[in-house]
Amino acid sequence: MKVVLINNLFFPHGFGGAEHIIEDMADELIRDGNEVVVVSTSERSQHEYYKNLKVYRAKVINLYPYGKGHEYSVFSRFIWQCVNMFNVHGFFVLKHILKRERPNYVVYHNTMGFGWFAFDAARALSIPFHLYLHDVQLAMPSGLVLKGKESNHVLEKI
Repeated sequence: MKVVLINNLFFPHGFGGAEHIIEDMADELIRDGNEVVVVSTSERSQHEYYKNLKVYRAKVINLYPYGKGHEYSVFSRFIWQCVNMFNVHGFFVLKHILKRERPNYVVYHNTMGFGWFAFDAARALSIPFHLYLHDVQLAMPSGLVLKGKESNHVLEKI
């Protein structure tokens, strides 16, 4: 079976737990005899190999690449979020890669940076998919829950 794992960052650009989970998941899927492809955002589009993985690094049009927000003003980050919400470019980038790779299954992880239409790429091609939620990015666009404010978080109200 061919599986595509989608996350906004991947080694060596990843710096959080989700990126380690992606790598562990990919290793386990490969051990079980599956072919695995990873797709992440990047400053420029390219594909390469890391271990036994084909890795697509996709540049998605926005003010700056995902993961660089700390270098920009609050106003720029706000504009970035607005573009990200309605960014159809990320949809077309993912759809193109999925069409090329023809996976049996897609696993979405953190999709911030690909835009809100990222899930529609697999849906448009009738590819079954699953979403793992690692962080609070879908509920809190900043991706942050402030220490001491955890009980006020929207997820606890769902």
